[in-house]
Amino acid sequence: MQKILIVDDDNTLRAALTRYLQDRGFVVRNAASGKEGLDSFTEDVPDLIVSDVVMPEMDGFELCAKVRETGPGQLVPFIFLSGRCDLEDRIQGHSIGADDYLVKPFHPRELIAKIEAQLARATRIRTEIERALRKPSTEVPEEQPPLPLTPAEEKVFWEVIQGYTNKKIGDRLFISPRTVQTHLSNILSKLSLENRSQLIRYAFENGHKPPRTAAPVKAKEAKPPANATPNAPESAVTDANASQPNASQANSAQANSTAANSTQAESGQSSSRQTSSRKASSRQTSSRQTSTGKSAASMVNSEIPQNISRDAL
Repeated sequence: MQKILIVDDDNTLRAALTRYLQDRGFVVRNAASGKEGLDSFTEDVPDLIVSDVVMPEMDGFELCAKVRETGPGQLVPFIFLSGRCDLEDRIQGHSIGADDYLVKPFHPRELIAKIEAQLARATRIRTEIERALRKPSTEVPEEQPPLPLTPAEEKVFWEVIQGYTNKKIGDRLFISPRTVQTHLSNILSKLSLENRSQLIRYAFENGHKPPRTAAPVKAKEAKPPANATPNAPESAVTDANASQPNASQANSAQANSTAANSTQAESGQSSSRQTSSRKASSRQTSSRQTSTGKSAASMVNSEIPQNISRDAL
Protein backbone atom coordinates (compact mmCIF):
# COMPACT_ATOMS: atom_id res chain seq x y z
CA MET A 1 0.00 0.00 0.00
CA GLN A 2 1.24 3.46 -0.90
CA LYS A 3 1.92 5.97 1.88
CA ILE A 4 0.82 9.61 1.77
CA LEU A 5 1.88 12.39 4.15
CA ILE A 6 -0.59 15.27 4.63
CA VAL A 7 0.80 18.49 6.17
CA ASP A 8 -1.79 21.17 7.03
CA ASP A 9 -2.54 23.33 10.07
CA ASP A 10 -6.31 23.08 9.43
CA ASN A 11 -7.41 20.21 11.67
CA THR A 12 -10.80 19.79 9.98
CA LEU A 13 -9.37 19.62 6.46
CA ARG A 14 -6.55 17.35 7.57
CA ALA A 15 -8.99 14.90 9.20
CA ALA A 16 -11.30 14.92 6.16
CA LEU A 17 -8.45 14.27 3.73
CA THR A 18 -7.07 11.52 5.92
CA ARG A 19 -10.40 9.71 6.03
CA TYR A 20 -11.05 10.24 2.31
CA LEU A 21 -7.68 8.81 1.27
CA GLN A 22 -7.83 5.91 3.70
CA ASP A 23 -11.15 4.87 2.20
CA ARG A 24 -9.38 4.58 -1.16
CA GLY A 25 -6.67 2.26 0.11
CA PHE A 26 -3.86 4.68 1.00
CA VAL A 27 -1.87 4.62 4.22
CA VAL A 28 -2.09 8.19 5.54
CA ARG A 29 0.03 10.05 8.09
CA ASN A 30 -0.54 13.72 8.90
CA ALA A 31 1.24 16.66 10.54
CA ALA A 32 0.03 20.10 11.74
CA SER A 33 3.12 22.14 10.68
CA GLY A 34 6.06 22.07 8.34
CA LYS A 35 8.41 21.13 11.17
CA GLU A 36 6.25 18.16 12.19
CA GLY A 37 5.96 17.17 8.55
CA LEU A 38 9.75 17.21 8.11
CA ASP A 39 10.21 15.08 11.24
CA SER A 40 7.62 12.60 9.98
CA PHE A 41 9.31 12.49 6.56
CA THR A 42 12.68 11.81 8.18
CA GLU A 43 11.31 8.93 10.26
CA ASP A 44 9.51 7.21 7.38
CA VAL A 45 9.78 8.41 3.76
CA PRO A 46 6.30 8.47 2.17
CA ASP A 47 5.41 7.84 -1.47
CA LEU A 48 3.81 11.29 -1.84
CA ILE A 49 3.43 14.54 0.14
CA VAL A 50 0.42 16.89 0.16
CA SER A 51 1.19 20.16 1.95
CA ASP A 52 -0.33 23.54 2.67
CA VAL A 53 1.77 26.68 2.11
CA VAL A 54 0.92 28.96 5.05
CA MET A 55 1.67 27.14 8.32
CA PRO A 56 3.28 27.98 11.70
CA GLU A 57 6.94 27.26 12.54
CA MET A 58 7.79 26.24 8.96
CA ASP A 59 5.77 27.03 5.83
CA GLY A 60 5.21 24.71 2.90
CA PHE A 61 7.86 26.31 0.67
CA GLU A 62 10.57 25.72 3.24
CA LEU A 63 9.34 22.17 3.85
CA CYS A 64 9.52 21.39 0.13
CA ALA A 65 13.02 22.84 -0.15
CA LYS A 66 14.30 20.80 2.81
CA VAL A 67 12.72 17.62 1.46
CA ARG A 68 14.42 18.15 -1.90
CA GLU A 69 17.77 18.63 -0.18
CA THR A 70 17.68 15.05 1.10
CA GLY A 71 18.62 12.04 -0.97
CA PRO A 72 15.37 10.09 -0.44
CA GLY A 73 13.28 13.21 -1.17
CA GLN A 74 14.58 13.78 -4.69
CA LEU A 75 11.88 11.73 -6.42
CA VAL A 76 9.05 11.90 -3.88
CA PRO A 77 6.06 13.66 -5.55
CA PHE A 78 5.12 16.89 -3.76
CA ILE A 79 1.73 18.59 -4.20
CA PHE A 80 0.90 22.01 -2.75
CA LEU A 81 -2.65 22.48 -1.50
CA SER A 82 -3.14 26.16 -0.65
CA GLY A 83 -5.53 29.09 -0.63
CA ARG A 84 -2.84 31.33 -2.13
CA CYS A 85 -3.87 31.45 -5.77
CA ASP A 86 -1.56 34.19 -7.08
CA LEU A 87 0.51 33.37 -10.14
CA GLU A 88 3.77 34.24 -8.32
CA ASP A 89 2.93 31.79 -5.53
CA ARG A 90 2.33 28.97 -8.01
CA ILE A 91 5.54 29.77 -9.89
CA GLN A 92 7.51 29.86 -6.64
CA GLY A 93 6.08 26.49 -5.62
CA HIS A 94 7.13 24.86 -8.90
CA SER A 95 10.55 26.52 -8.79
CA ILE A 96 11.28 25.12 -5.34
CA GLY A 97 10.53 21.60 -6.51
CA ALA A 98 6.80 20.94 -6.24
CA ASP A 99 5.28 18.61 -8.82
CA ASP A 100 1.79 20.18 -8.72
CA TYR A 101 -0.11 23.07 -7.16
CA LEU A 102 -3.81 22.82 -6.28
CA VAL A 103 -5.70 25.93 -5.15
CA LYS A 104 -8.36 25.83 -2.41
CA PRO A 105 -11.28 25.31 -2.58
CA PHE A 106 -10.90 22.10 -4.55
CA HIS A 107 -12.87 18.96 -5.27
CA PRO A 108 -11.60 15.75 -3.62
CA ARG A 109 -11.84 13.88 -6.93
CA GLU A 110 -9.42 16.36 -8.51
CA LEU A 111 -6.96 15.82 -5.65
CA ILE A 112 -7.22 12.03 -6.04
CA ALA A 113 -6.60 12.35 -9.79
CA LYS A 114 -3.47 14.43 -9.22
CA ILE A 115 -2.22 12.04 -6.52
CA GLU A 116 -2.67 8.99 -8.73
CA ALA A 117 -1.04 10.71 -11.71
CA GLN A 118 2.01 11.71 -9.68
CA LEU A 119 2.37 8.26 -8.15
CA ALA A 120 2.14 6.62 -11.58
CA ARG A 121 4.79 8.96 -13.00
CA ALA A 122 7.10 8.30 -10.02
CA THR A 123 6.71 4.57 -10.63
CA ARG A 124 7.62 4.97 -14.31
CA ILE A 125 10.70 7.03 -13.42
CA ARG A 126 11.93 4.42 -10.95
CA THR A 127 11.32 1.67 -13.51
CA GLU A 128 13.32 3.51 -16.16
CA ILE A 129 16.17 4.13 -13.74
CA GLU A 130 16.28 0.46 -12.73
CA ARG A 131 16.17 -0.61 -16.38
CA ALA A 132 19.02 1.74 -17.26
CA LEU A 133 21.12 0.44 -14.38
CA ARG A 134 20.55 -3.18 -15.47
CA LYS A 135 21.93 -2.58 -18.97
CA PRO A 136 25.21 -4.44 -19.58
CA SER A 137 28.24 -2.20 -19.58
CA THR A 138 29.54 -3.76 -22.83
CA GLU A 139 26.96 -1.95 -24.94
CA VAL A 140 28.31 0.68 -27.31
CA PRO A 141 27.32 4.08 -25.86
CA GLU A 142 24.96 6.04 -28.05
CA GLU A 143 25.79 9.58 -28.99
CA GLN A 144 23.99 11.92 -26.61
CA PRO A 145 21.91 14.72 -28.08
CA PRO A 146 23.26 18.21 -27.38
CA LEU A 147 21.78 20.25 -24.56
CA PRO A 148 20.72 23.88 -25.08
CA LEU A 149 22.55 24.90 -21.91
CA THR A 150 25.56 26.96 -20.96
CA PRO A 151 28.64 25.08 -19.63
CA ALA A 152 27.79 26.07 -16.05
CA GLU A 153 24.16 24.97 -16.44
CA GLU A 154 25.25 21.70 -18.04
CA LYS A 155 27.42 20.88 -15.01
CA VAL A 156 24.44 21.46 -12.72
CA PHE A 157 22.27 19.36 -15.07
CA TRP A 158 24.52 16.31 -14.72
CA GLU A 159 24.59 16.66 -10.93
CA VAL A 160 20.80 17.02 -10.63
CA ILE A 161 20.00 13.90 -12.67
CA GLN A 162 22.29 11.93 -10.36
CA GLY A 163 20.04 12.86 -7.43
CA TYR A 164 22.34 15.28 -5.61
CA THR A 165 20.81 18.03 -3.48
CA ASN A 166 21.49 21.73 -4.06
CA LYS A 167 23.85 21.80 -1.09
CA LYS A 168 25.73 18.72 -2.30
CA ILE A 169 25.95 20.13 -5.83
CA GLY A 170 27.29 23.39 -4.43
CA ASP A 171 29.98 21.52 -2.50
CA ARG A 172 30.96 19.48 -5.57
CA LEU A 173 31.05 22.45 -7.96
CA PHE A 174 32.33 25.02 -5.42
CA ILE A 175 29.33 27.32 -5.79
CA SER A 176 26.57 28.41 -3.42
CA PRO A 177 23.19 26.58 -3.18
CA ARG A 178 21.50 29.80 -4.31
CA THR A 179 23.58 29.78 -7.51
CA VAL A 180 22.67 26.11 -8.01
CA GLN A 181 18.97 26.98 -7.70
CA THR A 182 19.39 29.84 -10.22
CA HIS A 183 21.02 27.49 -12.76
CA LEU A 184 18.33 24.87 -12.10
CA SER A 185 15.56 27.41 -12.76
CA ASN A 186 17.22 28.37 -16.05
CA ILE A 187 17.56 24.70 -17.02
CA LEU A 188 13.89 23.99 -16.33
CA SER A 189 12.89 27.08 -18.30
CA LYS A 190 15.03 26.17 -21.34
CA LEU A 191 13.80 22.56 -21.39
CA SER A 192 10.13 23.56 -20.73
CA LEU A 193 10.01 21.50 -17.54
CA GLU A 194 8.51 22.27 -14.15
CA ASN A 195 10.54 20.42 -11.51
CA ARG A 196 13.45 18.10 -10.76
CA SER A 197 11.40 14.93 -11.24
CA GLN A 198 10.47 15.94 -14.76
CA LEU A 199 14.10 16.86 -15.42
CA ILE A 200 15.32 13.39 -14.36
CA ARG A 201 12.64 11.77 -16.49
CA TYR A 202 13.62 13.99 -19.45
CA ALA A 203 17.27 12.96 -19.07
CA PHE A 204 16.56 9.23 -19.09
CA GLU A 205 13.99 9.39 -21.89
CA ASN A 206 16.40 11.30 -24.14
CA GLY A 207 19.45 9.17 -23.40
CA HIS A 208 21.38 11.72 -21.35
CA LYS A 209 23.86 10.00 -19.05
CA PRO A 210 26.44 11.61 -16.78
CA PRO A 211 29.93 11.62 -18.31
CA ARG A 212 32.14 8.93 -16.87
CA THR A 213 35.33 9.98 -15.17
CA ALA A 214 38.39 7.79 -15.48
CA ALA A 215 39.33 5.89 -12.33
CA PRO A 216 42.73 6.81 -10.93
CA VAL A 217 45.45 4.42 -12.06
CA LYS A 218 47.28 2.83 -9.19
CA ALA A 219 51.05 2.96 -9.60
CA LYS A 220 52.75 -0.44 -9.68
CA GLU A 221 55.10 -1.07 -6.84
CA ALA A 222 58.70 -1.74 -7.91
CA LYS A 223 59.80 -5.24 -6.96
CA PRO A 224 63.21 -5.42 -5.23
CA PRO A 225 65.89 -7.67 -6.82
CA ALA A 226 66.12 -11.25 -5.64
CA ASN A 227 69.42 -10.72 -3.79
CA ALA A 228 68.31 -7.48 -2.18
CA THR A 229 68.10 -7.37 1.55
CA PRO A 230 64.80 -6.39 3.11
CA ASN A 231 64.30 -2.76 3.94
CA ALA A 232 65.35 -1.79 7.42
CA PRO A 233 62.67 -0.45 9.74
CA GLU A 234 62.10 3.26 9.65
CA SER A 235 63.46 3.67 13.17
CA ALA A 236 66.68 1.88 12.21
CA VAL A 237 67.09 4.10 9.15
CA THR A 238 66.51 7.15 11.31
CA ASP A 239 69.11 5.96 13.83
CA ALA A 240 71.59 5.26 11.03
CA ASN A 241 71.02 8.70 9.55
CA ALA A 242 71.43 10.25 12.97
CA SER A 243 74.71 8.39 13.54
CA GLN A 244 76.25 9.45 10.23
CA PRO A 245 77.32 12.91 11.47
CA ASN A 246 79.05 11.30 14.49
CA ALA A 247 80.92 8.86 12.25
CA SER A 248 81.99 11.70 9.99
CA GLN A 249 83.23 13.67 12.98
CA ALA A 250 85.18 10.63 14.23
CA ASN A 251 86.73 10.10 10.78
CA SER A 252 87.67 13.78 10.60
CA ALA A 253 89.28 13.68 14.08
CA GLN A 254 91.22 10.54 13.15
CA ALA A 255 92.45 12.16 9.93
CA ASN A 256 93.55 15.25 11.85
CA SER A 257 95.42 13.08 14.39
CA THR A 258 97.16 11.14 11.60
CA ALA A 259 98.17 14.36 9.90
CA ALA A 260 99.59 15.71 13.19
CA ASN A 261 101.57 12.51 13.80
CA SER A 262 102.88 12.61 10.24
CA THR A 263 103.97 16.22 10.71
CA GLN A 264 105.75 15.36 13.95
CA ALA A 265 107.48 12.39 12.29
CA GLU A 266 108.61 14.52 9.38
CA SER A 267 109.87 17.16 11.82
CA GLY A 268 111.83 14.52 13.75
CA GLN A 269 113.29 13.08 10.58
CA SER A 270 114.32 16.56 9.42
CA SER A 271 116.02 17.25 12.79
CA SER A 272 117.81 13.88 12.63
CA ARG A 273 119.03 14.64 9.10
CA GLN A 274 120.32 18.03 10.22
CA THR A 275 122.21 16.43 13.18
CA SER A 276 123.70 13.75 10.94
CA SER A 277 124.71 16.40 8.43
CA ARG A 278 126.47 18.43 11.16
CA LYS A 279 128.33 15.32 12.40
CA ALA A 280 129.37 14.41 8.88
CA SER A 281 130.58 17.97 8.26
CA SER A 282 132.53 17.91 11.53
CA ARG A 283 134.17 14.62 10.59
CA GLN A 284 135.13 15.93 7.19
CA THR A 285 136.66 19.08 8.74
CA SER A 286 138.64 17.04 11.28
CA SER A 287 139.79 14.70 8.56
CA ARG A 288 140.95 17.61 6.43
CA GLN A 289 142.85 19.13 9.36
CA THR A 290 144.54 15.81 10.12
CA SER A 291 145.45 15.35 6.49
CA THR A 292 146.85 18.88 6.34
CA GLY A 293 148.94 18.30 9.48
CA LYS A 294 150.33 15.10 8.05
CA SER A 295 151.15 16.75 4.78
CA ALA A 296 152.97 19.59 6.50
CA ALA A 297 154.99 17.16 8.61
CA SER A 298 155.91 15.17 5.52
CA MET A 299 157.05 18.30 3.78
CA VAL A 300 159.21 19.27 6.80
CA ASN A 301 160.70 15.81 6.98
CA SER A 302 161.49 15.79 3.34
CA GLU A 303 163.33 19.09 3.54
CA ILE A 304 165.64 17.94 6.41
CA PRO A 305 168.79 16.33 5.14
CA GLN A 306 168.87 12.68 5.66
CA ASN A 307 172.35 12.82 7.21
CA ILE A 308 171.31 15.13 10.00
CA SER A 309 169.80 13.34 12.89
CA ARG A 310 166.81 14.46 14.79
CA ASP A 311 168.86 14.91 17.95
CA ALA A 312 170.96 17.54 16.28
CA LEU A 313 167.85 19.44 15.44
